[in-house]
Amino acid sequence: MAFLLFWFIFFPVIAQPRPTNFIFHGFNRSEPKLTLDGASIRSPSGALELTNDSRDAIGHAFYSEPLQMLDDKSSPSPKSSSFSTTFVLAIVTPSSGRGGHGLAFTLSPSKQFPGALPEHYMGIFNSETDGSSSNHIVAVEFDTVNGYNDRLDSKGNHVGININTMYSNATEPAAYYVNNTELKEDMILESGDPIQAWIEYDGNFVNVTICPFHLNKPSKPLISHPIDLTPFVQETMYVGFSASTGQKSSSHYILGWSFSTNGTAAQLNTSRIPMAPSKQNDGSSFDTRVIGLIVALSTVTVLLLGILIYFTLYKRNAKYEDLEDWELDCPHRFRYKDLYAATRGFQLSEIIGVGGFAAVYKGVLPTTGTEVAVKKITQSSIQGLREFVAEIESLGRLRHKNLVYLQGWCKRKNDLLLVYDYIPNGSLYSLLFNQEQGFVLSWEKRFNIIKGIAAGLLYLHEEWELVVIHRDVKSSNVLIDADMNARLGDFGLARLYDHGTDSHTTNIVGTVGYIAPELARNGKASTSSDVFAYGVLLLEIVCGRKPVDSRNFFLVDWVIECHQMGHILDAMDPKLNSSYVTEEVKLVLLLGLLCSHPKPEVRPSMSKIVRYLNGDERIPSIDNWEAFDSSDETYLKFLETVSSDSITKSYRLSSIAGRDLNSIHCICQPLNLISWSTGGILIYFTLYKRNAKYEDLEDWELDCPHRFRYKDLYAATRGFQLSEIIGVGGFAAVYKGVLPTTGTEVAVKKITQSSIQGLREFVAEIESLGRLRHKNLVYLQGWCKRKNDLLLVYDYIPNGSLYSLLFNQEQGFVLSWEKRFNIIKGIAAGLLYLHEEWELVVIHRDVKSSNVLIDADMNARLGDFGLARLYDHGTDSHTTNIVGTVGYIAPELARNGKASTSSDVFAYGVLLLEIVCGRKPVDSRNFFLVDWVIECHQMGHILDAMDPKLNSSYVTEEVKLVLLLGLLCSHPKPEVRPSMSKIVRYLNGDERIPSIDNWEAFDSSDETYLKFLETVSSDSITKSYRLSSIAGFSSSSMSSGR
Repeated sequence: MAFLLFWFIFFPVIAQPRPTNFIFHGFNRSEPKLTLDGASIRSPSGALELTNDSRDAIGHAFYSEPLQMLDDKSSPSPKSSSFSTTFVLAIVTPSSGRGGHGLAFTLSPSKQFPGALPEHYMGIFNSETDGSSSNHIVAVEFDTVNGYNDRLDSKGNHVGININTMYSNATEPAAYYVNNTELKEDMILESGDPIQAWIEYDGNFVNVTICPFHLNKPSKPLISHPIDLTPFVQETMYVGFSASTGQKSSSHYILGWSFSTNGTAAQLNTSRIPMAPSKQNDGSSFDTRVIGLIVALSTVTVLLLGILIYFTLYKRNAKYEDLEDWELDCPHRFRYKDLYAATRGFQLSEIIGVGGFAAVYKGVLPTTGTEVAVKKITQSSIQGLREFVAEIESLGRLRHKNLVYLQGWCKRKNDLLLVYDYIPNGSLYSLLFNQEQGFVLSWEKRFNIIKGIAAGLLYLHEEWELVVIHRDVKSSNVLIDADMNARLGDFGLARLYDHGTDSHTTNIVGTVGYIAPELARNGKASTSSDVFAYGVLLLEIVCGRKPVDSRNFFLVDWVIECHQMGHILDAMDPKLNSSYVTEEVKLVLLLGLLCSHPKPEVRPSMSKIVRYLNGDERIPSIDNWEAFDSSDETYLKFLETVSSDSITKSYRLSSIAGRDLNSIHCICQPLNLISWSTGGILIYFTLYKRNAKYEDLEDWELDCPHRFRYKDLYAATRGFQLSEIIGVGGFAAVYKGVLPTTGTEVAVKKITQSSIQGLREFVAEIESLGRLRHKNLVYLQGWCKRKNDLLLVYDYIPNGSLYSLLFNQEQGFVLSWEKRFNIIKGIAAGLLYLHEEWELVVIHRDVKSSNVLIDADMNARLGDFGLARLYDHGTDSHTTNIVGTVGYIAPELARNGKASTSSDVFAYGVLLLEIVCGRKPVDSRNFFLVDWVIECHQMGHILDAMDPKLNSSYVTEEVKLVLLLGLLCSHPKPEVRPSMSKIVRYLNGDERIPSIDNWEAFDSSDETYLKFLETVSSDSITKSYRLSSIAGFSSSSMSSGR
């Protein structure tokens, strides 16, 4: 018995896989522990040559002994061993030009790969074995040629993690992070220079890091991919390298290699690492007479075929696009031809929904027979591109029976397509309010739907690897499948963050009618704000009424009244008659009130809610509903904030069978016809090479007057050197540069290669700012898009932002009153141009001190048009999304979400007080700038609000004018605020400002007003990218929000 006890206790320890450790500082021909196949060792250098520059070559080099990767006998659920490796590689191209294809670090059950092909398969797979789960192969590729499964190759330069296929599970352009920063420095894999790589697996993540051989290992890996390799490895595996060439060829070298299982690989001694040979001569030189004969015999044939080949290659190349980083999060990229077949060529008869920027088609996948909904985004929409990116980014990795399943996506030329499960019954909204032939959703089904939505939100809030805040829970975003189960969809506004931390959103988004009151105060979305929306949704489902049916009816208010009168069942949907379970109805109505309580701390978590609905716990009693004082006029206004059925976004989901969308339209660059002449061959290759350098233009790209050449911006910033950086933010760095063609100083914003928000801002800036020209607006000179690089070029503005001049003074600097008054007038002139003088009306939607830049002549330049909206004169904007910076948001925005020129005027009023007083809209929790200035005015001492740093160096009448104008502009009633043309007349002395003696609207003793002031007086920032100057922006001002 004692022996058996000992055996069971210590056997798992004894059975642990034996660690394997080895290190090679160069290689020699007699190395017994290497198995070479097609590879060779060069003497005397000691470099391991996987392939030379022969075409279609394959080379393998593997450690001879197998590794114990897992032990099936040790546990019912064996775990793969961790491992760590570092090696030095070099890829040397022929002297005559580019090479190919690449090499891969490989973990395989065998050292042999029968039937493996060269080129993109890298000597590991072929067309039959590629993608087979029986491969049990893990590879990290260093690829120099793009075009896998495409018909035309292009230059590549990326690192990827591949499981059983040459499709990468994760990939990044070759680069490394510089000096513990978020800034990447690009690398060229086929430069011929030695590159050190580290690959580390700890049981949960595969981390891949690279950098030049002479540098220390970067602290942040290039790729950190979450994956458990246990299902993909066998008990014993071999480790080594595979490389191949194709029609283009390179010599692939391994110069040193260290490896360890269950520990960190030993560090390589750099002084013992051999050097790679220099560029290879490809042996292609011939006698000039032979060359002349070949040319003479080939010219006629090439001239006849040249044009046909050119257009064929161009057409094929245009069909395919490289993968973006965000595209890799979604598990499957569909082939366009499969979706084309599934929808019968996108026939009109297959359309099951049409929206603002997309049509949704029902389809049947030819490969599986599965019914799907294919959303085809139209070719003229920027919003469509944003939503396409957002859906893949947020929904691509979530899996739950009560969430809509994004099966995959497709991107081909101008076509952006998303593929979802087909959900036949449409949205919950349509079942509640768009009944056909007397259909009524039964209570049993309603209660099941309520539980399903709760389960989906519980998964998002508490059960997935990150916390997901949906931020737009409502009936039209809940889809009902064939079994009448709820599926929560539309993750275009969702935010993800780590458990145990807080979200950093400060932008108020969602659907008016479901927005929690604390969002209006501080803009911070949380799981509790999702719970609030869920509470409103519960009342909507039970009562069969919308959150707001008319101006004077508010659903939450009405249910509270019924509860207070002791007749809560009077709120029940009359269409149900008596076909319901009374206790369940009471439970859901009370739970709806509890979830939609104005105090976040009172609302339950989703885990509590699920327990209440399942009867595992009793719902607490809340008898005091004074927080819902329905007789309070201010409360009625607040209810409008959370009770309107208007929609925040242009993209609304009514079902996966029909969803309102926008998209992107691609305009191809015109091509010059090839001249039929003796120079035809040269022209062909010249045009083809030039065309390959540039991407097709989008519609929004045509609005900006100038597309810069990348080489000019590269030269202007001295190769984007670190010394030229004048600002670094969350997803961009700004470089000072001097254009070599004109000598003009510019600011070049280079957006990082892994930022979705950066792409959105890039598009929005070009779309809004590209055509505007005014001396008081920041001038966007142009843009550049090259491969992964997105660049915007602005005037260089040396003095930074107005915010920095007001609050970040150095050496006692104080902005004089004369300069402040000139800045105030400049901003007014810029806004007048936007509102009344340009061909369209432009609402800025984010007027504030950090978005006003000060040029060398101390003139104001309004910038950052990432939130701007354009519409025709004489019409209204159709915005229903509440955006802007908390502290400058007009109160009517919280009520109906409709931005207008008047809401810009409100923000301008707050900014006037900020400039005159030298204080932020909110300095502390108990100080509100607008409130304080009103108090000074009511006491007859308005000049007490003046910035004390100015001492007496100001013009009294001008100060009084600006303070009163600031109060007038920030009046809570939009109809009281003046237009920008009136404001300019007041500032120029052409008209007297009207007197406003009644400031009752600003009752500073009203607690509700204090909460409201927080809505319009916090200096938190709405967007992840804030401009403090085109010459540089503060990373501290970059908190994320949508």
